[in-house]
Amino acid sequence: MSKNRNYWTKEKCYEVSKNFKTRQEFNKKERCVYITAYNRGWLDEICLHMDIKEKLTKEKCQEYANSCSTKTEFSKKFGRAFYFSKKNGWIHEICNHMKKINHWTKENCKKEASKYKTRKEFYQKCQSAYTISSKNKWLNEICSHMQWKTKPMYYWTREKCYEIALRCKTRQEFQNYGRPYRVAYENKWLDEMCCHMKNCGNLFKRMIYLYEFSDGHVYIGLTCDLGRRVKEHITDKNSSVYKYFKKSRLIPMYKELTEYLDINIASKLEKDYIKKYENLGYRILNKVEGGGLGGNKIKWTYKSCKEESMKYKNRTEFCKTKRRAYEKSKKEGWIIEFYPNSL
Repeated sequence: MSKNRNYWTKEKCYEVSKNFKTRQEFNKKERCVYITAYNRGWLDEICLHMDIKEKLTKEKCQEYANSCSTKTEFSKKFGRAFYFSKKNGWIHEICNHMKKINHWTKENCKKEASKYKTRKEFYQKCQSAYTISSKNKWLNEICSHMQWKTKPMYYWTREKCYEIALRCKTRQEFQNYGRPYRVAYENKWLDEMCCHMKNCGNLFKRMIYLYEFSDGHVYIGLTCDLGRRVKEHITDKNSSVYKYFKKSRLIPMYKELTEYLDINIASKLEKDYIKKYENLGYRILNKVEGGGLGGNKIKWTYKSCKEESMKYKNRTEFCKTKRRAYEKSKKEGWIIEFYPNSL
């Protein structure tokens, strides 16, 4: 219940004011009493015991700053003057005489770093110490106790890279390790470290392989990456091998016909193998002509289509075995000439 305005005498207002150190606090917590004292002209008298904030000027801030040897001391002793100077842009000028002390010495950075398990945690919780350590190249030393999610580049010495290389049978397998391979590559150690590895394919080396079905169908392939190609034949729905497996439900026999060879030799050999298996009576599942590098298609001319059509008894057999030649013949109207007795 609020008291009558006549209740607040000068003595009672004074008794209430004694509970506060500043006018601001008095006004905030006992506004009714404060307003009464203000309106009746008692405020200055009853607030004599309170701290009065002096009006700060640049000269007064300079006076305070001159009594301090560091900015830290200035901010602790004269916080209001320090932040007032900072707000008005005088702080560097009035503190120019002070000693510039860097708290983050190598010892202090090391002590701070010892609190954390990872560099990420160190950076997030004490960015200033981390930044100074990084700038002065102390990080490797003061963070040596920390755990690594991924080992840094400098970790991979010649010996450690070689140790990883010895676990691998191919360069591709070594490359999958990432950083040790990259370091070996950049330092030109690869040839030395990979001399024990199995020769692999690349843009200039290819190998020939075969998928043979028990009903006489065969696929002969040329590749620079056998692992990838074999996986494609098993999973890719557009693969000739996959399609015929789904259709026939027969499991093909896989065989490597050559090692990795020079690209020109391998290209010629693939054609020879296709011809050889055709002569043996096998049905070739290849969609494109043998010897192609990257899936180059046969350019089916009238002459090549006619020669190809003569190998088959009817249109159906021609279409199933050499679909592209059949489609070209049909498009150009040659198919009627090649099979005049067919519908």
